[in-house]
Amino acid sequence: MDKSLKKHIPGAIIFLLLLFLVLRGTFTVLWLRDDSFSAEMFRQYYDLPENSVDAIYIGSSGVREHYIAPVGFHNTGVAVYPLATSNQPITAARFVIEEALKTQEPQLILIDIRDCAYENTREGAIRKMTDSMHFFSKTRYDMIDALLPIYQELEPEAKIRKWDYYFSYTTYHNRWKELTQDDFIDPPVWLGYSIFDHTEPVAVPEEKEIAPMDLPGHNEEALQDLLEYCRTLDAKVVFTRSLGVYPESADAMILTAAQMIEEAGFEVLNFEGMDVINAIGVDLEHDMKNEDHLNVYGALKFSDYLSGILASQYGLPDHRGDHDYAFWLEEYTDFMGTLLEITEDEYQKAAILPRYVP
Repeated sequence: MDKSLKKHIPGAIIFLLLLFLVLRGTFTVLWLRDDSFSAEMFRQYYDLPENSVDAIYIGSSGVREHYIAPVGFHNTGVAVYPLATSNQPITAARFVIEEALKTQEPQLILIDIRDCAYENTREGAIRKMTDSMHFFSKTRYDMIDALLPIYQELEPEAKIRKWDYYFSYTTYHNRWKELTQDDFIDPPVWLGYSIFDHTEPVAVPEEKEIAPMDLPGHNEEALQDLLEYCRTLDAKVVFTRSLGVYPESADAMILTAAQMIEEAGFEVLNFEGMDVINAIGVDLEHDMKNEDHLNVYGALKFSDYLSGILASQYGLPDHRGDHDYAFWLEEYTDFMGTLLEITEDEYQKAAILPRYVP
């Protein structure tokens, strides 16, 4: 090779790297922001100091809208990060866990099984994860390879180009016409939680005998694969059945998933049913966003309840007073300050929020 050419190679490499970083910063602004701020949830997780998480909580909106990490930390000192995205397919769980374990060494992994009852492997659900993960992550590419064939099977007429998922800039490059001021500021997310203060009263469900029902689509195969993967992990794995008032068919399929998990030797924490809802203190008239989800006031109570279980039953340590974990309490103070500022619910102002004011 010509010597002059050799001399210019290092400079060319540096130039290309700088160009890539500039373009990545530009395209990050162009990425479509979903209303659950998935990209910010992943970014905050990646930015956490090394070994600053005791547990990760994997799942869909039954995790994302229910567990407020700063509140759980304020209550018991446990550092639990909910790495959850809306409609996250159970097929994706092992890949999210694999990605999470690259930067943290949690002693406990929680996995919610609500979405065993739904086949969510479609574009929006996939992109909330793959567009949010590190670009050069092999796990990201493996997830794309695993999920797109299922998506294509569900929607045979869809024109799916794998390249658009590998290199998502090709999808969003024209979005500059739609940019607003909000695209240039950090979204309101506190260690994986964004505030949902809408209230929709939910009727107390009738007690019924539920018979197990087969899981839809590829979910049974995906759950079996997930259980095999969990056996290889050093961390303890516990599954959860998230709080909600579900249709009977969903209840039946979640029951099937729970039975499969318990038969495989894993524990399922059940937060469904009026006995548990009453024990948590959730008021179906005031604390629900809809039948499937808690609003922020219900999430305050659930976060207290679950963090107490994690501290007492699973031995997660209390990091309050530890300087290295001070940012968790700073997030709590900022979160509560924002909630007190924006809430217009007079009932909650009087009955609930005073218990949580820093």
